[in-house]
Amino acid sequence: EDTIYAQNKDRTMEYLKIMDADRMLYAFRATFGQDTKGVQPLTGWDEPTGLLRGHSTGHYLSGIALAFAATGNPKFLDKVNYMVAELKKCQDAFAATGKYHRGFLSAYSEEQFDLLEVYTKYPEIWAPYYTLDKIMSGLYDCHVLAGNETAKEILDLMGDWVYDRLSRLPKETLDKMWAMYIAGEFGGMLGTMVKVYELTGKENHLKA
Repeated sequence: EDTIYAQNKDRTMEYLKIMDADRMLYAFRATFGQDTKGVQPLTGWDEPTGLLRGHSTGHYLSGIALAFAATGNPKFLDKVNYMVAELKKCQDAFAATGKYHRGFLSAYSEEQFDLLEVYTKYPEIWAPYYTLDKIMSGLYDCHVLAGNETAKEILDLMGDWVYDRLSRLPKETLDKMWAMYIAGEFGGMLGTMVKVYELTGKENHLKA
């Protein structure tokens, strides 16, 4: 405990405790016209018009799940359960509009993914699959490290969405997409889909 590492760990955990979960949900709710609970939006890369918005929420999900796993502090578990429950509401609400494909969950519409498939360059779009990876990774951590079953349900549907989206594209299109500077950056999506497959055992997740 008497190390710089431990001091930084403690500071990080105190920061996670005071972070407002509703602010981390703001962009998801606002994008689709849901109640934002009167909170201020995030700034920087996650500002309301930012094209990378949502990715910090994914990191936050991982952070609170890791903090719970490390400490057993129920405050972190409460945050995990609240975030996941609210994101499930968002996922269900998006599908209910009929404007978005079932399973989609992001802090912006499917437009960035549409634009990537016609080779739209950065900075008009900004790495939609990278952002999706961070959200999915956070949900994976909430399930595996904090035991939240709803997180697995969300991931299962998101995995279906990824497969349905990518499986209809020819290899030539995929190769060109992934090779595009920043716009086609996909972060750890490959590893994330492997982990989703390990959870679900679904063939389409392995194919994705």
